[in-house]
Amino acid sequence: MATTIMAKNICILATRTGISTADFASIKALYSDAHFTLIVPKFDGKKSANIDIWTDGARRGFLKVLTISRRMSWASFDLVINWQQGGLERALCFMLLPKPKIITKADILRDIA
Repeated sequence: MATTIMAKNICILATRTGISTADFASIKALYSDAHFTLIVPKFDGKKSANIDIWTDGARRGFLKVLTISRRMSWASFDLVINWQQGGLERALCFMLLPKPKIITKADILRDIA
């Protein structure tokens, strides 16, 4: 069953190791008209007009979670792709208001294949 939904404002949570440029390119092809926000420690891909990259390495602990969740709530994402599904990512998805559609790496990779 495909989980692809119509989304124009997409967030990819990859706070520990980031996302490879090949994986991001395939997600970008799946949602060609969307605006992407990547929450990553670094991104080696090509930045374009419809991509925002948030690196938040200076903050640590609960302040980091609170800051990123507040920024995510203000951005009003249609879809959040929980790429690494760690503790920080679970906390960010739990604290996010209003709640967008949240899918995992396995769901999106199933749609790409």
